[in-house]
Amino acid sequence: MAERPRHVADRPATVLDQIWSEFDTGAVDPVSIYDAKTHLSRIVARAEAGEETVITRHGRPVARVVPLPARPQVRTPGALAGRIVVADDFDGFTDEDARDWYGA
Repeated sequence: MAERPRHVADRPATVLDQIWSEFDTGAVDPVSIYDAKTHLSRIVARAEAGEETVITRHGRPVARVVPLPARPQVRTPGALAGRIVVADDFDGFTDEDARDWYGA
C-alpha cells in the first residue's frame, strides 16, 4: 500500500484508501467516465470475468465496478422434511377463530 498522508496516518485504512492505493500503484486499470459511458458493455464483461475497473473523473477515482458475489444455492424443497411438525388442525378454521379474527 502506498504511504498515507500525515493527516490520515492515525486513522484506520478505509475501502477508499485501498482504492486509492490500487489506483496509485497501477493494480487496477482506470477508465475515464467518458470512456466508461462509451464502453459500458466492455466494462461489464470485464466484471463478469472477475476484473475490477476504477472509473475516474478528471484523473481521480470516483467509482469502482466489481463482480457480484456468487448467488446463494438454490432452495431445495423438502430440505426440512421430518424436522418440522405441523399440527393436525393447522388448516381448520373454527367459530372461535372467526371471533378472534373478525370479532364476530
